[in-house]
Amino acid sequence: MRRTRAFAASWSAEPAPLIPFDREIAATLPAALAQVRASLAPGDPAAVAHALARLYRRFDMEPPAPGDLDLDVAEMSAWPADLFEQAFRHVWTTYALSRRPRVSDFLAGIADDLAERRADLHALEALARKLEHRRRRS
Repeated sequence: MRRTRAFAASWSAEPAPLIPFDREIAATLPAALAQVRASLAPGDPAAVAHALARLYRRFDMEPPAPGDLDLDVAEMSAWPADLFEQAFRHVWTTYALSRRPRVSDFLAGIADDLAERRADLHALEALARKLEHRRRRS
């Protein structure tokens, strides 16, 4: 799959006729797409809410107003569960400010990883569209 992802990253921006046909890439593309989509599956809002409640207790902070908390939970539960856990651990172990941590404080620890996964998905989807277009034209 790594080869398929690297191929997609290298060739997805090129016009379809210029993309070299590779049987292995064509065969593994659906699985690579499924793998990347799964890696971007959203997390569990209840787990995020529970983790935030633990954080507020740990640092003896008042939780945000219910509507604000709901927005935080909605934003952070849209991230993959493993990345939220990574962000949470980062904030848990490094947070030192006197204010409540914001979504951006959590995102800072995972922004690159999240962007990389999204870029992988974009490249794989673009490659799949172009290969399908080429297949239809031949």
